Amino acid sequence: MKLKMLPALAGDCLEIKFDGCTPGMVIIDGGMGKECRYILKNDVCDWKDKNGPVDLAILTHMDNDHISGFLSLIKDEKINDEYLSEMWFNYGEKIERSVSNEKKRLYVEDNSCLTSCKQGKELYEYLKIKNIPLVAPIISGMKKQADQWCLEVISPSEECLDEFLSSDEYQVIEDEVADLKTAARKNDYGYSVEDLLKRTFDESSVTKANASSVAVLVSDNNHSILCLGDAKSSEVERELRRRGYCENTPLHVDFVKVSHHGSSHSTSGSLIRILDCRNYLISTNWKGLPTKECLARIVENALEPVTFYCNYEPYTEIFTSDEYQKYGMQFKNIGNMEIDVSGESL
Repeated sequence: MKLKMLPALAGDCLEIKFDGCTPGMVIIDGGMGKECRYILKNDVCDWKDKNGPVDLAILTHMDNDHISGFLSLIKDEKINDEYLSEMWFNYGEKIERSVSNEKKRLYVEDNSCLTSCKQGKELYEYLKIKNIPLVAPIISGMKKQADQWCLEVISPSEECLDEFLSSDEYQVIEDEVADLKTAARKNDYGYSVEDLLKRTFDESSVTKANASSVAVLVSDNNHSILCLGDAKSSEVERELRRRGYCENTPLHVDFVKVSHHGSSHSTSGSLIRILDCRNYLISTNWKGLPTKECLARIVENALEPVTFYCNYEPYTEIFTSDEYQKYGMQFKNIGNMEIDVSGESL
């Protein structure tokens, strides 16, 4: 299994590839910015030429920093169902769910989705034009199984998605820049880890849109990645505990893509304590993100010293020399580099 975290500015764009006799590729979010769009299109075209269509693209939610790159890709005259097999994202006020449906999924029919989110509607229309199937709803418990890999949806729950779809937030989804400004404000790098850990973890400012973000566990026979999008920490933790994971039997994963670019309300210590992971991916170039408060919870509650992988600057100035010595964490700037999850290229 290999992963690449594209330079998506303040957004997310993660490519995961699987080797073997039947290679596979999954893209999670489309990021934003010219560089990200250029790399994403080239990678999709290169994969198609060598292996056929990308197996799956997932839009975790419809904020601009996640949808922009996908919209640009799908609008490209070259891209069609020969390049992308299917796309998952929670679109449509009138999405109907059937609890009795074993797979908990349906193909969205024409005119079944009405929304005032311009980019979501535009993406949906282009998917129809290009004959690329859209799969919805995306809720915890869904699974896609291939020969070489498996993808399981951890979040959102059906209740969480319902709450978002019935909210005012769904009727008008704004650019996430305002949300990021709130999340970052000025940086908290001048505070000590000790002081930051005294703060009570507070999810009250998490928007319903972010709370309904899709989080997935992607695995092959030997390795796994937990991709959290902008998901709510308590939603992810609730589902993992429902599956039997806890402090004594944590979920082992090779990498975690940190939720919401490392904002202070994105990651709880209690979630980290039920994960057995030493590698954390942070995707952002936004001033003030990741927050030291988020990183402090990770280094304090992780089972062993962690490595933070960044697609922009490595943020080494966040911690003091004494804190580095105490917790043993390190930062790596991977840029646009592809990582072998087996550890051979780390």
